Amino acid sequence: MSRLLPGNTYGVFLICLVLTSIVPWGISKARAASTAPTDSVIISGSSHIRLHQIGARILEKIYAKAGIHFQWEALPTRRSLVEANAGTYDGEIARIPGASSQYSNLIAVPSPIMAINGRVYTVNVNRDIQSWQDLKGLHVGIVRGELYAERGTQDIERTSVRDYRQLFQLLLSGKADAVIGIDTEADFNVAKYFPGKGIHTIGRSVFKAPLHHLVHKKNAYLVPQLNKIIRAMIEDGSLEAIYRRAAADLGGN
Repeated sequence: MSRLLPGNTYGVFLICLVLTSIVPWGISKARAASTAPTDSVIISGSSHIRLHQIGARILEKIYAKAGIHFQWEALPTRRSLVEANAGTYDGEIARIPGASSQYSNLIAVPSPIMAINGRVYTVNVNRDIQSWQDLKGLHVGIVRGELYAERGTQDIERTSVRDYRQLFQLLLSGKADAVIGIDTEADFNVAKYFPGKGIHTIGRSVFKAPLHHLVHKKNAYLVPQLNKIIRAMIEDGSLEAIYRRAAADLGGN
């Protein structure tokens, strides 16, 4: 993903905006069973995904527009979701559609803040990958806690690792025939840690989707306000501008 709304993902993004222009939300109890509005939040995110660092920059601006002080804490990818779902945190940076069905205490803000492309990386495999099914017969590696990859490879022989450096070490050691990764994360790690090793993509993206900020249900009353702010930032271009600046600051696209 070389930009916030890459290629065909732009269409997905616009459809999300149309479908979520009017969303009914019940007012639930706020933090610690109080209905008093909060003036600060602490959000969890993945310590192993640069995209979550970018998302944190975006959310800082979004929450500021809502008059709320934003902080985030970096955790392992899966633990970030588990702790946010448990209410330890006020929400989670961003995940794919459907995350709330697995982590039912988290509410997805309807308008997305980013988007991802999932690609297949290899050194020696020569196969035209068009879908998850084309990975059958291969041993693949994924990053633990990346929901799209866990779901897409559930019927495929796989090994889960902590982060992207371990993912490509798994590939280069020959313990995986191919690995699955978000292209921005994977490309950054290959360029920084594994240049000249012959790692490359094959086929086309096996997954594309917008990413939605997740709010714990104790703060459900925030969802309509956050959604309105995100929609306005998408429409005026400020959300993508923040994404680009953050990506440049962190290195890579």
